[in-house]
Amino acid sequence: MLFVYKDQVGSTAFARLQRDGLVHTRLGSVALPADVPSTRALRLQLIAPLVPQHTWLTGLAALWLEGLAPSPSALDLAGPRGTHRTLAVPGSPPLAFHSGWLWGLPDAPSPRAATVTRACLDALTHSSVRAALPAVMRALGAGATSVNDLVTGVHAIERHSHHRARLDSLVTAIAELRAA
Repeated sequence: MLFVYKDQVGSTAFARLQRDGLVHTRLGSVALPADVPSTRALRLQLIAPLVPQHTWLTGLAALWLEGLAPSPSALDLAGPRGTHRTLAVPGSPPLAFHSGWLWGLPDAPSPRAATVTRACLDALTHSSVRAALPAVMRALGAGATSVNDLVTGVHAIERHSHHRARLDSLVTAIAELRAA
């Protein structure tokens, strides 16, 4: 069995499998058995049906896909302004849709995922710093992005955006931590 589905084993059994450490890499109501390693290909297979076609996976969810963050409690999605919001697939974590800013959203096969740099910036913007900072530092440590790329991304944000000042200060603090 490649995946364990909560609706197939039942809520009580699924909770017991988690508690006993027999499953890992849980995403919504699906998990991997403990003896199956979590690879990007399997994470992609887990998340593909949950990402609406007109959106890109971003934030902590995209960093999770790359193996840089723990399983997300919500899926951050980005898309163009005017795109209607999409309801989550049953068993999916909640969807958080962020529209407008398209920088760092490459054309790729489904599910489309933001670049690691864009995902780091969105994680710092839309998630708690406590959850985002370790993932961003892991991405920097792995060489998946750089402080210069993060600074470039911040400068690509509209100057009067409501979250640019916070993001600018966080990226400046990260740069100072990396330099120390």
